Amino acid sequence: MALFVGALALTMAACTPAPSPTSALTPTATVRAQPPDAVTPSSIPTLACEIDTASLALSLSAETVKAGDIVSVTLTLNNEGCVALGLPQYRLAIQSDGPEAIFAPGSPEPVVHSLAVVPGGTDTAGFGLRAVAAGQATLSASVSYEVHLGYPGLAYWGSASSESPLITVGP
Repeated sequence: MALFVGALALTMAACTPAPSPTSALTPTATVRAQPPDAVTPSSIPTLACEIDTASLALSLSAETVKAGDIVSVTLTLNNEGCVALGLPQYRLAIQSDGPEAIFAPGSPEPVVHSLAVVPGGTDTAGFGLRAVAAGQATLSASVSYEVHLGYPGLAYWGSASSESPLITVGP
């Protein structure tokens, strides 16, 4: 054990540098450099945006179809405001006039885009529906999106919805 402790002390002494004779005479100073373009809380401008502004448009490939036809539904998010809209999540709802579903799928899964829609920009999402029975249905769409105002600012979920067109499926 004494041999091990002695070897450890010898190893530590070999790894510890000896102070140089001039190091005690050399003054030391701490310098904190900051690049001229550094971002500090006081240099971040206050944004004039106080709320998001967006609209959602719904378009159909056809308003009248036959059973077996496929209808393409396109949702277009228009960012009409001054702040980016992040992670848009699109939803399509189908309300049939009868007890049976006239489209498949009857409840389409939401479409999520991992992006931000810049002010003045647009984003689109598509849904494909197969007509499976005769009848009429009203389609309604909505989108939710993430909004961040200022720094550190406010964060919330905004939303927009579309008008609800009627679609007819013939036999």
